[in-house]
Amino acid sequence: MPASLNDLHLADVPLALAVLLDPKAALPAGLPPPLLPDQLGILHALAAWSAYAPGLQSVQQRLSALPSGALDADVPGPTAGELDRRHDTLVRGLSALRQGYAHLAPWLPTTAAQAEAGLSALDMAPGLTRTPYLDESSHAASRTQSVVAHAPALSAVAVGDGQTLLTLVQEWLTAAAALGQRVAADALADAAVGSRAAAFALRTEAVGLLGDLRAAVEAAERYGTAPKGLATLAFAVADALATRRHVAKSAAAKAPSTSALPA
Repeated sequence: MPASLNDLHLADVPLALAVLLDPKAALPAGLPPPLLPDQLGILHALAAWSAYAPGLQSVQQRLSALPSGALDADVPGPTAGELDRRHDTLVRGLSALRQGYAHLAPWLPTTAAQAEAGLSALDMAPGLTRTPYLDESSHAASRTQSVVAHAPALSAVAVGDGQTLLTLVQEWLTAAAALGQRVAADALADAAVGSRAAAFALRTEAVGLLGDLRAAVEAAERYGTAPKGLATLAFAVADALATRRHVAKSAAAKAPSTSALPA
């Protein structure tokens, strides 16, 4: 999936706004150049700009009024919601495997018995995926020793691609541990700069306005009321910032996980 404006972090938003609003905006090295003054003048003369500029200016002013450090309040890495989805997917998958092996017990008695012995140790109640994040994390942590005890049974059941049930269970423990760590990191960040809800609401508002403005400028290009390529030039900086975040996030997601099982 390619990068989009939604990949922008909170700290990126002021710069993404500045290059559109301020002809003298200074850019860090490594980013595309801003619009030339005449290009910026063409953008500001569009009806679309008149429609969205007040909202963008309002967001810019409210961002500048945030407490010191609030713009750096993004915690790197996947969000708690993203980690929770990974955790819940593994819970559902492991629960389905347990049921599947139980149905196949008449044909695969040894494998079914090993799967049941190992997966029952996880104590995955049907409502586990609907509990608070910290409860999900603490539940997995409480099952770690049981997983260790049942590791031989879990590792005896192959699930394809050279992996076993133990591999998947380790992924579940790791996902749950990462979720707990993310919640703790978010809490520390909130304590450092106050509640980040207002700051992130501004980020959401800004990304929405930027996306709407871009669509309107692209429409003006199609109808011949704006020069071709204006939207690409106007959003080059925002796109570069979003791509950086997207690449870093993708790399983090592909990084090998560290097992949450004790050595």
